[in-house]
Amino acid sequence: MRLYLLSLAIPFLCLYAFKDWYKSLCGLIVLMALVERPDMPKSMLGIPGMNFWNILLAFILMAYLASRKRDGLKWDMPENLSRYFKLYIAIIVIATIRELIDPKEMIIFALGTGAEPPSVFGLFVDDVINTFKYLVPAFLIYIGCTNEQRLKFAYASILLLNVLLALQVIRWMPLTEITDGDALKDRAARVLDREIGYYRSDLAIMLAGASWAIYAYREVLTNKFLSFMALGGCAVTALGMVLTGGRIGIVSWIAVAVVLTYYRWRKFLILAPLAVLLIGLAIPSVMERMTQGFTEDTAEERHEDLDADTMTSTTGGADLYTITAGRTVMWPYVIDYIGDKPLFGWGRKGMQRSGLSAYLGRNFREAFPHPHNAYLQLLFDNGWILSIPVFLLFYIFVRFSINLLRDSTNKLYIAIGGGTLAFVGAQLIGSTGSQTFYPATGAVSMWCMIALMLRVYVQRNQYNELMKESDGSTEPDLWAKIEKPAKIIK
Repeated sequence: MRLYLLSLAIPFLCLYAFKDWYKSLCGLIVLMALVERPDMPKSMLGIPGMNFWNILLAFILMAYLASRKRDGLKWDMPENLSRYFKLYIAIIVIATIRELIDPKEMIIFALGTGAEPPSVFGLFVDDVINTFKYLVPAFLIYIGCTNEQRLKFAYASILLLNVLLALQVIRWMPLTEITDGDALKDRAARVLDREIGYYRSDLAIMLAGASWAIYAYREVLTNKFLSFMALGGCAVTALGMVLTGGRIGIVSWIAVAVVLTYYRWRKFLILAPLAVLLIGLAIPSVMERMTQGFTEDTAEERHEDLDADTMTSTTGGADLYTITAGRTVMWPYVIDYIGDKPLFGWGRKGMQRSGLSAYLGRNFREAFPHPHNAYLQLLFDNGWILSIPVFLLFYIFVRFSINLLRDSTNKLYIAIGGGTLAFVGAQLIGSTGSQTFYPATGAVSMWCMIALMLRVYVQRNQYNELMKESDGSTEPDLWAKIEKPAKIIK
């Protein structure tokens, strides 16, 4: 039935794109909740990559190109900000070219794990086409978001995507296991990737950000019923996040809550400790997962080749292997290899191409295809010189989001700033234990929110310029177009 409905909805959205490509784009975003499921076709007519999502994206691009002159649409992002995006894309391209030129060690690693060795064409599809296509919706949102109605529509679509993912998590993770942290983690690892198509760590980070982004969206809701429904959405996404069994998701959820309340809703700081306590009492698995590894009786069993002394802290018997889910096994090696090529790194998939993944696999009998830390991955692949611009780009996103969140002149600023800070903050915190700075399926929500935030930030700066020119005698439209936008990065 699901496939039948999609087979009707996709042609409709493809055709509707030529009437209003922006609304079809919002439908494309919502479709991300289903496209990774195993029952969704990954190819059609024998053509790899020809699936519902890619087909709809292609029609949306054609509709946009056909209408951009008619509608006066253009890329009007200030040049000093565009320069950061161009550099970010160039860094990904450089890292990927280095990967495609020398995949020998990747083939050795794949053979050692029993996986199919990668081909140059397969790597090109995965790391070029399937990387940049997840940035396209964000760029189109920035270009097409020309009024407040469109902005709210796109924001709601991003949140709906995450609510649908949360409902699927709840569907496949029985609430009967919510009291057992180990059972919750084991079932999530077995079931979620197979049934939903997203890794549980990705789901945990997405839903952690979405929960607070929904709360921020309430700022622009004037209807009490819709505001109450939004609170329900907060609860659903938070519950879905807990049911993934991902500790990093819980940590991200709490950290984002603290940041948002500090910058905007400070009165909730008093309630934060009480809220954490109530969650721990109501959902015992949360407390169990958060404290796992801090005592000897909660330590996980590990392979006999691992050095128990290096895995256990010197105080309190805390087991670092359990606390970090085994990441402390490889991080010292990763840091050493980064030190071997600190300036420009090893190229994309550096751990595999350097031979480190194969070495760790042979010695610890555990597959480590990447560092399980986005910061270390970026440094490993690109070195400090090419990584620093990426770190600066995300710093800009955080700074702009906080600036909007603290601006009380328009509730729209608060909603967009808070929502973007929630997604970006959850991603940055989650990156300490997983995630990636390369565009991926789990980051589509974040990039789309970043696009909305940048659009509002640019419009606000243009609006302020018009206010200065009018001396406050007349109030210009927030969405008024200026041919030459002001530079906004100082």
